[in-house]
Amino acid sequence: MKTTAKQWALLTVLCIWGLIAFVFLCGEENPNMPLSVSLFLLIKAIAFVNLLACVLIGKHLNKKGWLPDLEKHFGD
Repeated sequence: MKTTAKQWALLTVLCIWGLIAFVFLCGEENPNMPLSVSLFLLIKAIAFVNLLACVLIGKHLNKKGWLPDLEKHFGD
Protein backbone atom coordinates (compact mmCIF):
# COMPACT_ATOMS: atom_id res chain seq x y z
CA MET A 1 0.00 0.00 0.00
CA LYS A 2 3.01 2.27 -0.04
CA THR A 3 3.09 3.01 -3.75
CA THR A 4 2.71 6.68 -4.54
CA ALA A 5 -0.37 6.29 -6.74
CA LYS A 6 -2.24 4.35 -4.06
CA GLN A 7 -1.24 6.88 -1.41
CA TRP A 8 -2.51 9.79 -3.49
CA ALA A 9 -5.71 7.91 -4.35
CA LEU A 10 -6.37 7.28 -0.67
CA LEU A 11 -5.70 10.94 0.17
CA THR A 12 -8.07 11.99 -2.62
CA VAL A 13 -10.83 9.76 -1.26
CA LEU A 14 -10.34 11.21 2.23
CA CYS A 15 -10.44 14.77 0.89
CA ILE A 16 -13.62 14.18 -1.10
CA TRP A 17 -15.27 12.47 1.88
CA GLY A 18 -14.32 15.40 4.14
CA LEU A 19 -15.49 17.96 1.60
CA ILE A 20 -18.89 16.31 1.23
CA ALA A 21 -19.29 16.14 5.02
CA PHE A 22 -18.29 19.82 5.29
CA VAL A 23 -20.82 20.82 2.64
CA PHE A 24 -23.60 19.01 4.50
CA LEU A 25 -22.46 20.56 7.78
CA CYS A 26 -22.47 24.12 6.43
CA GLY A 27 -25.39 23.81 4.02
CA GLU A 28 -28.83 25.21 4.55
CA GLU A 29 -32.20 23.68 3.90
CA ASN A 30 -34.33 24.38 0.86
CA PRO A 31 -36.74 27.23 1.74
CA ASN A 32 -39.43 25.68 -0.47
CA MET A 33 -39.26 22.36 1.41
CA PRO A 34 -38.44 23.09 5.07
CA LEU A 35 -37.18 20.29 7.32
CA SER A 36 -38.25 19.62 10.85
CA VAL A 37 -35.82 20.82 13.50
CA SER A 38 -34.99 17.29 14.61
CA LEU A 39 -34.21 16.13 11.05
CA PHE A 40 -32.12 19.26 10.43
CA LEU A 41 -30.10 18.64 13.61
CA LEU A 42 -29.75 14.94 12.78
CA ILE A 43 -28.29 15.76 9.36
CA LYS A 44 -25.84 18.24 10.93
CA ALA A 45 -24.82 15.74 13.64
CA ILE A 46 -24.20 12.97 11.11
CA ALA A 47 -22.16 15.35 8.93
CA PHE A 48 -20.09 16.42 11.96
CA VAL A 49 -19.41 12.81 12.96
CA ASN A 50 -18.38 12.01 9.39
CA LEU A 51 -16.03 14.99 9.27
CA LEU A 52 -14.50 14.02 12.61
CA ALA A 53 -14.10 10.40 11.47
CA CYS A 54 -12.44 11.58 8.26
CA VAL A 55 -9.89 13.61 10.23
CA LEU A 56 -9.18 10.82 12.72
CA ILE A 57 -8.83 8.18 10.00
CA GLY A 58 -6.54 10.52 8.07
CA LYS A 59 -4.33 11.02 11.12
CA HIS A 60 -4.19 7.26 11.70
CA LEU A 61 -3.34 6.50 8.07
CA ASN A 62 -0.67 9.18 8.08
CA LYS A 63 0.97 7.62 11.16
CA LYS A 64 0.97 4.24 9.42
CA GLY A 65 2.62 5.75 6.34
CA TRP A 66 -0.31 5.07 4.02
CA LEU A 67 -0.61 8.71 2.92
CA PRO A 68 1.95 10.63 0.83
CA ASP A 69 4.54 12.83 2.54
CA LEU A 70 3.23 16.30 1.70
CA GLU A 71 6.34 18.11 2.97
CA LYS A 72 8.42 16.23 0.40
CA HIS A 73 6.09 17.34 -2.40
CA PHE A 74 5.23 20.88 -1.35
CA GLY A 75 7.94 21.83 1.18
CA ASP A 76 7.90 24.88 3.42
